[in-house]
Amino acid sequence: MTFNSNFMYKKKIFLPVAAVIVLAVVLAGYSLFPSAPKVSVSPPEINFGEIDPNGGVKEAEFTVSNVGGGELEIFVVSTSCGCTTASVDKKLLKKNEQAKLSVKFDPSMHIGDAAGELYHVVYIKTNDPKLEEAEVEIHAYINSQS
Repeated sequence: MTFNSNFMYKKKIFLPVAAVIVLAVVLAGYSLFPSAPKVSVSPPEINFGEIDPNGGVKEAEFTVSNVGGGELEIFVVSTSCGCTTASVDKKLLKKNEQAKLSVKFDPSMHIGDAAGELYHVVYIKTNDPKLEEAEVEIHAYINSQS
């Protein structure tokens, strides 16, 4: 066997072996958390549109689902602004179970602010190993003419 044919022989063996190793690593990544919880929130955002700051509290409901295999635990629900409050009706979700996320936005807390778009976030801290903190976006446009 010459040097060139020896190299070709090693190349023919190396490439399939390398491909098998890469495939095994990729597949192992998908199965690291086979029974892990997975959080999903629907819808991911809401837009209240143009609102009067004196128009009263705006409310919205979202669905928090466990689309994974293990039990999903909701540790804390918090918001980015004091004008927004949020709560869930269940803290432990088994596979395929859902909880209701209730959000209230009080635009009166922005009376005196300049007109414009508001963007706030509801944070949902869970034990999902791939998404420890899910988010829901709240959008509104405050009309300052009121």
